[in-house]
Amino acid sequence: MMQLNRYFTWLCTVGFLHLPLVVSLASASADTADCSLLQQHETQFRQAPSEVVQQLNASKWAGWCWNGTNNVVDREIFLLHIGKIAGCSLVGDLSMLVGRDNIWTAQVCWEKSTKARFGKTALMLRRPKDHLLSIYHQCLQPGPLEIKALERRGIAPGQEGFNLPSFGDWVRSWNQHPPKFYHAKGYHNERFHCVDPRNPVGWQLTCTEEAARPDHIDEKKSLAILHSASVVGILEAYQESICLYSAKLRNFLPSHCNCEDASAWDAFVPLHIDHDHSYSERADDYNESVQKDIEGLTQVDRKLYQAGVTQFIQEMDDLEKTFKVKVLCRQQRQTLLSAASG
Repeated sequence: MMQLNRYFTWLCTVGFLHLPLVVSLASASADTADCSLLQQHETQFRQAPSEVVQQLNASKWAGWCWNGTNNVVDREIFLLHIGKIAGCSLVGDLSMLVGRDNIWTAQVCWEKSTKARFGKTALMLRRPKDHLLSIYHQCLQPGPLEIKALERRGIAPGQEGFNLPSFGDWVRSWNQHPPKFYHAKGYHNERFHCVDPRNPVGWQLTCTEEAARPDHIDEKKSLAILHSASVVGILEAYQESICLYSAKLRNFLPSHCNCEDASAWDAFVPLHIDHDHSYSERADDYNESVQKDIEGLTQVDRKLYQAGVTQFIQEMDDLEKTFKVKVLCRQQRQTLLSAASG
């Protein structure tokens, strides 16, 4: 074995996979190296998500999913929490990989990643039109963390002050009659008591103040920041993304990452936290007029998503060459390319 800065690289075998693993060793030698750390990771990935969910009731979500917005502290990983892109679920699944204490995450501007020392930076993207529909439904069905605050103001669903229109009217109002330089007043701002749907990802990547919404988002800057991240996942390929996070953050690939082995693939059960709201409608089912308004609200985010999918597919190819395992199968690849084009 070749020694490099007190690190050893060796091949471990778990099930049918040969997994390269780099482990920090203070005083070990190749003779004493074994697969214990790899097996530990494998065990963590197989833990029942329900055990985590039971610890994450409504009163604990805020303290567990977010670290707060002001006190940025040194951590191994900066994870940008983008609302309605599986933020809390991702925190849970990544915590089983790297440990929650090694992650700093909040729904803040990317700039916060420069306010402390982080070894790696990460985020996840989602198809923009689906992202907007999910944002809308969270405002339509506020979770337990939000409903009490809305009720105190008399603007919760069912109260006289609730004025959220239909999804089509919501996107049309924001696209055709946008306010000038806008300051949101809390999570549910004064316009329809819901968040600003204009390029939410591009805004979070480029903003310097969480409440401020400028008229223009610098597309070039947002793309540069996206490509500077250590790892970017795609919600539409969530399991593959967890595999990419694992490879990028721990140089480790779980056995559930072989898309050509159905039983191994199906062994992964992702953590799912929906904040008590659900819906069955699809963004694609709305008429052409609504689609145009969605496009008008997501010009930058669509470019980011297209770039993110392209980068993701390339990193999947690199990952597969490194680990000699097929992770992104053909059908899923085509699904991602189709999502990026629409």
